[in-house]
Amino acid sequence: MEGFFSLKTFLRLLAGAIVLASAIVLIDERIENSKPVQCAQEVEVTRIVAQTVLVTRIVDQVITAAPQPTVTPSSTQQSTETPTLTPTLQVFGVVEDGVSIWCLPKTSYETDSILVTGQIPQDAVPAEYNNGNLTVTTQMKSCTFMVAFNSPVPAGVRLKIQDLGPQPFIDAQLKPLESDTTVAYTAIDHYFIVDPPYWEVTYIVSIYGPENEKLWEKPVIFKRDWIPEPCPNGLLPDALTFQCES
Repeated sequence: MEGFFSLKTFLRLLAGAIVLASAIVLIDERIENSKPVQCAQEVEVTRIVAQTVLVTRIVDQVITAAPQPTVTPSSTQQSTETPTLTPTLQVFGVVEDGVSIWCLPKTSYETDSILVTGQIPQDAVPAEYNNGNLTVTTQMKSCTFMVAFNSPVPAGVRLKIQDLGPQPFIDAQLKPLESDTTVAYTAIDHYFIVDPPYWEVTYIVSIYGPENEKLWEKPVIFKRDWIPEPCPNGLLPDALTFQCES
């Protein structure tokens, strides 16, 4: 019995060892079979992560390299930036220092034909500025007033000269020169202009446009080119009689 028992026990142990060995082999196979699946999952995860990183880089490069949009002004803006120039109309008037006066001596033989060219005769005596005032020498044959304008002279432009009276004693039309229609003139031989009964007198000379608008006005001195000795009372003698007051 003891031998049989020992054999039976041995067989049981052997069978258990075989089962255990089979179980170990089966477990190893399952472990080995499960490894490829785990490796495939790891490879798949690695591939997905790599593609995600690659796509992110491509998007980043495309966004960075994309050109900025160019703003094109609309047709309304372009038309606003180019304003239309409106020509400015010039107002008819006398140019600066455009009034000149010259007188012919009583011995002169010049005629008005010289005014066609606008040249002052050689023997004429031009007015001069003294202390800012235009001064005309009197005791002459005639005096010519010449005015330069900024455009051709229309009809109706006039010269007016006034003393202390309410109305001008000279009201003459200015005629344009044949050689230059922007310059007009008038020759005056009025007694109060060429030989006034004063040693010196100041008149107001004015230029008026065709609508009777005042274009120019200044005081002008008319005086003789010689002055006598004062009288005992310190006054000048009478300009007509040359007599001193008693």
